[in-house]
Amino acid sequence: MQKKSDKPAPPEETPLPPPSKKARALHAEIVAGLKGMLALDSATPLDPVFTNAYETILELFGAYQQEILSRSHYQVTCGKNCARCCYHWVADVYSFEAAIIAEHIKQQLPSKIPTLCNALREDAALLQTLDDMLDERVLKDASAHTTEALDRDDLLLEGFYQLRRACPLLDSSGACSIYPVRPMSCRSYVSFSDPLLCDPDTIYYNEVLTCLCTIEQAADDVLEKLHDRYDHCEHDTSLRTLLPYYLEGFRDCILKRVI
Repeated sequence: MQKKSDKPAPPEETPLPPPSKKARALHAEIVAGLKGMLALDSATPLDPVFTNAYETILELFGAYQQEILSRSHYQVTCGKNCARCCYHWVADVYSFEAAIIAEHIKQQLPSKIPTLCNALREDAALLQTLDDMLDERVLKDASAHTTEALDRDDLLLEGFYQLRRACPLLDSSGACSIYPVRPMSCRSYVSFSDPLLCDPDTIYYNEVLTCLCTIEQAADDVLEKLHDRYDHCEHDTSLRTLLPYYLEGFRDCILKRVI
């Protein structure tokens, strides 16, 4: 899925250079690897053959990103324990990613699951409240022109970001507790600005330079097919609403509409 994002749009001239010959070769490996995963026809994304293959895809994706970013004129400022972007509502998560992340949590953080799921449900309830408020206070009496001009999802996700609800998957030091298996949506976000400018209070300033360094359409098409194969949540792709299902086995964390 080409990702929808609540993050600021990149400037007209992207800070990323076009893919080099090496980057294109890495991307071709990613596409070939994903097609191989599709051909596996694994009954579950937790099949070790599937998870090992996807681990290789993530390694290739990291190398692909590094090759592109190394040729940029800008310096990446993202670093360990910098969690300002983790206030975002993480959408566009593939179904198999959610299953793999949940299994990681079950193996590494089993005692945290009840508290984690409560926090995830609280965040989902807040997002739903914001969405209801959009209907009642913004869209209800808006003109057709205004409604057409607004991107409802972007407006909603920007509002959630301003609530400063840190991702429940951060540990006490502010580091990501699922870092090795974090979704591609999180891996794709890159900042070239002072980390202080990524704060919700300043992220929309013109001088904040961020971008999405993500895969190309050929790989995305195969990822979509894999997502559809393992989707048990009616096209839901939000990390906070998917994880309670994959962690506890029942689906009660549901938004009125798919974000």
